[in-house]
Amino acid sequence: DHSTNTHKIFSNLRRKLCNLKSLPEIPQNGGDCNVPILECFDKCVSRKSESMENRRLQLERCVFLSEMIADNNIIYQQWKIIISNVNDDLQIGTKVLTYLAANCEEEDSKMMLQSRKLHNYVLGLSECVRLVRFIAATIGDLLCVDIGFDLKSGTLANWYNHPLVADAQVIEDLWAGLTSIAANVGLLSTQHELEKIPDIRARVVSHASASINQGFCHLTLQPLCISDNESALTDYVVSTDKFYTTSAARYWINRLQNKLK
Repeated sequence: DHSTNTHKIFSNLRRKLCNLKSLPEIPQNGGDCNVPILECFDKCVSRKSESMENRRLQLERCVFLSEMIADNNIIYQQWKIIISNVNDDLQIGTKVLTYLAANCEEEDSKMMLQSRKLHNYVLGLSECVRLVRFIAATIGDLLCVDIGFDLKSGTLANWYNHPLVADAQVIEDLWAGLTSIAANVGLLSTQHELEKIPDIRARVVSHASASINQGFCHLTLQPLCISDNESALTDYVVSTDKFYTTSAARYWINRLQNKLK
């Protein structure tokens, strides 16, 4: 029956995971031990709060990511640098907006707050935050974290206390503060909405085969295909035979590539 067939699929996926030459090492905060990927996999299998079909899609994504990360020893270093850079950028941006807000009656500040350049600057920061959310979503998929879990203070245990996820949670706090200031000074009419991590993961898992069949971003490991009904990929750049989303490629060229040389 369907249940039996699904359990066979689970078993085959687990066997595929076990057959990898090396599983990704997932460090935990507060210790030297690593999160066992197989433990995460097994917890997802036994999670009764989700349908068997959803669990199957999550497990397929977990195996795919394990294969990709096992063959890419520097990807965690890349992600760590990105999140650190975005942290610095958001702190600078917050200082700039805080200063302009405190001096909004001055003519120069008024002109800056109304300028297209400053508006584009904030939108540029939003794309950096989007990149961090893609990374956090990928880590969540790798760890088979419940898709409904968002990244908020006090929820890191749900993410196995992964240090990069902890850093990404700091980014969320910084971004919330920055957009609040921007909205208060009229720079943004409302807080700039970005796709939330649970929504990213739900969309990606629902098209789990896309990253395998139609390409994926080699920086975030997010699929480039956005719908089963669309053969076209999202905007992307090809560099050294690898696909990158346009925003990821821009970040790679301008901010990351030189730091890894």
